[in-house]
Amino acid sequence: MNPFAPLGDRDFRLYFAGEVLSTAGSGLHIVALGWYLLDRTGSATSVALVWALGLGSGIFMLPVAGPLADRYPRRMLAVSADIVRLVLVGIMAALAYAGSPPVLALYALTFAIGLAHSVFWPSITALLQEVIRPEQLTAASGLVEIVWQAGSLTGAALGGPILVRYGLGTAFAIDASTYALSAAALLALHHRPAPAEGPHESGLVMARAGISYLRRHRAIAGFCSSAFRVITNAYLFKVVPNDVMGRTSSTLLLVSMLLQVGVTLGVGPLVNHAGARGGFALLAAIVGLGLVLLVAVAPAVRRVPVRDARPGPAIP
Repeated sequence: MNPFAPLGDRDFRLYFAGEVLSTAGSGLHIVALGWYLLDRTGSATSVALVWALGLGSGIFMLPVAGPLADRYPRRMLAVSADIVRLVLVGIMAALAYAGSPPVLALYALTFAIGLAHSVFWPSITALLQEVIRPEQLTAASGLVEIVWQAGSLTGAALGGPILVRYGLGTAFAIDASTYALSAAALLALHHRPAPAEGPHESGLVMARAGISYLRRHRAIAGFCSSAFRVITNAYLFKVVPNDVMGRTSSTLLLVSMLLQVGVTLGVGPLVNHAGARGGFALLAAIVGLGLVLLVAVAPAVRRVPVRDARPGPAIP
C-alpha cells in the first residue's frame, strides 16, 4: 500500500495539517519555556519540575479522559481541549509580554495545560478510527507519527532562536495560534460519529470496563514505548474496538506518564549533581529495560485476535 495514500482523503489532510501545526507549537513552547527557566533560575531541577507538572497532570486527568472520549463525541472533546489550551497559553503569553512572569504562575498554567493535553490525546487517537478507512489505518498511523516527530523537532529547533530574538511572549503566542488552527481544522473535517448517542454508564463504570478490557488482553498493555508508536498504534487500531479506544489509549498514556514523571523528577537533580553523563546513563538504562520488556511481551502479542472493524457511513 502507498504509505501516503491517506493524504488523498480530504478529512485526513485536515486532521494531519492541524496536528502538524499544533505539535510544532507545543515543541516550541516546551523548549522556549525550558531555556527560559534554566536561564532565570540556573537550575536543571526547575526545568525538570515544569516537565513533571505538565506530564503529572495526566495522572489526575487520564482516568477521567478515557471514559469521556468513549462517552462523548471525540471531535468536540479535541476541539474543546484546543480552545482551553489556546486560552491558557494566551494567558502565559500575556504574562510574558507584561514582564518577567512569576515562576509559580508558569508552573500552575503548565499543570492546567497538561490537563487539557490529557483530554486531547485519547480523543484525537480514537477520532482517527472515525476519519480514515480501516484498510488505511496502518499508513495513517505512520503519517501521524511523522506529524509528531516532525512537528516536535521543528518546534524544538525554533524554540531557542525565537526565545532569544523575539522573547518568551512571542513563543507562547505562536503556540496559542497553532491551537486555534488545529481547532479550525478539526471543525472542518467530516467523520463517522462514534460513540453512538444514547444513555451511558457512569464514568467510573466505564473506566472499570476499560481496565477490564486491558486485563483480558494483557499483551496490549506492553505498548507504552514512544519509540514503537507507529507499529503499536497501527496494531491497536486493528485489535481494539472503537468504543473502548479512548479508555485504552488513556490507560497506556497514564502508564507512560507515570514513568516519565518519575524519570523527569530524577534526571533534574541527577544532572545538577553528576552532570549530563549521569543523566544519559540513566536514560540508557531505561531504554535497555524497555527493550527487555518488549521482547518479553512479543509472544503474547501474537495471540491477541485481530478484529474486523467496519465503520459506519461517513457524514456527507
